[in-house]
Amino acid sequence: MVREKKVTGQLTPAEFNAAVRAGTAFPAVLLTGPEDYLRQRATDNYLDKSLTPEIREFDFTYLSGESTRVPELRHALAELPMLGSFRLLLLDLPTKLISEAASVLKDYLKKPNPALRILMADPENKPKYSSLKGLLPSVLWVHYKPLSENERARWCIRYMKEHDKEMSEEAAGYLVQTSKKSLGDLTAKLDHAALFVGETREIDMLSIQRISGVTSEVTVYQLEDALHRKSLAECLRIARSLLEGGEPVLRLINYLHRSLFRLWQIKVLGRRRGNHEKSIKEILGGQSWKSDAFIRGAKGMSFTALERGLRGLMDLEITLKTRTVQGDVLFYHWLWKVMAGERDKLEPGTGLGS
Repeated sequence: MVREKKVTGQLTPAEFNAAVRAGTAFPAVLLTGPEDYLRQRATDNYLDKSLTPEIREFDFTYLSGESTRVPELRHALAELPMLGSFRLLLLDLPTKLISEAASVLKDYLKKPNPALRILMADPENKPKYSSLKGLLPSVLWVHYKPLSENERARWCIRYMKEHDKEMSEEAAGYLVQTSKKSLGDLTAKLDHAALFVGETREIDMLSIQRISGVTSEVTVYQLEDALHRKSLAECLRIARSLLEGGEPVLRLINYLHRSLFRLWQIKVLGRRRGNHEKSIKEILGGQSWKSDAFIRGAKGMSFTALERGLRGLMDLEITLKTRTVQGDVLFYHWLWKVMAGERDKLEPGTGLGS
């Protein structure tokens, strides 16, 4: 039995979920933001808490934004419950009719149907800057903003914990950086990982690499660490293991370009006075747990070496995408130049220009 409590204003997603779990009912809720998976999860939880399956068959209406018309919306807002004490209307706000729908809803909310609860979803508009602005004083607004890499990594760890699995920070960070931004895509891979490890409780980097199609036993993180330490022999050994294990050379190039650029950003911060801990965490995103290693790496490499390495990677990427060449050989040569600090003695256009 849910408790009636008229609430308007704004709640964070966590506050809204807690209120729903506590049994609070809201006459009108507006869910916005691009994180589709989190919005859908919140919608499902709200429906499950509000209506039993038996009553939902009779007292639930869903209107899709693609097919809804204003007369149909007006009718749904006036409907009365058949079995329960209220009806629940789930409305995907129609993008093409957003202005007309907002006008109808605004008029309705001035004198709402006491036997109706509305749950509205709009992923494309932020109410403060659209025709939905007029609804805000009369609804509860929950916005699902895009999650950063670091937030998605923490979300992966929490998701696995909910499923009685332990996921390492390294594995979560790698999964986030090699997946689409959609939490739905991450969830599918997490479920795959849980099935892959079976009864094993821990999900580590190797497990994630295997379900991602990368079977090498040496991780790209180890290559990054060796690069930060300026260990040429170790870099060449790890790179060879990765490439022979199936890691695409272009993926390594893109990863190391991002890593060197982060070192350059941290080195720039080091020239300024003050505590830069927060700024460094923002730069590293999902790798903020490696901040100490990045700081040491930035201190150990000069601006000249970093800039030469970044230019070389960009040149190498262009070469591999436009010419038929041995990518692994050119990549090994790039590593040797960065580690040894040698000047470029090759002709322009080889992919190794400094």
